[in-house]
Amino acid sequence: MKKLLISMLFTVSIQSGFATENTPGNKNTNNRHADISEKSSPLNSHVLKIRSAVQSKFYNYDEFSGRKCSIKIRIAKDGRIESISDITGDPGLCDAVKKVMDNVTLPRPDSDDIWLQTNNVILRFEP
Repeated sequence: MKKLLISMLFTVSIQSGFATENTPGNKNTNNRHADISEKSSPLNSHVLKIRSAVQSKFYNYDEFSGRKCSIKIRIAKDGRIESISDITGDPGLCDAVKKVMDNVTLPRPDSDDIWLQTNNVILRFEP
């Protein structure tokens, strides 16, 4: 099963094949990673839409600087979040992340193939 890892704000990574990274000044030495500007694809576009949807609802993100939280979400074809699990990290940040996820509607994927690659997502928050 493929798992998608989306690191909010700075990186967007896919665990099972390739990944894209946007961290300023960070040159990733893993051959599976590439700058997002070099990899324009429907999958990358959808991942960026997910990230944007979550960021648009996370109003106090900067208050959690230096903290980390990871969650796993299952996404329905219509963009609804079906489940949130495997929450690990700073309790304050994770509570804020859960509240955001309870109130966000994610974009509907453009194809079944994109949905199959993004229906089980790990979001990593590192403000």
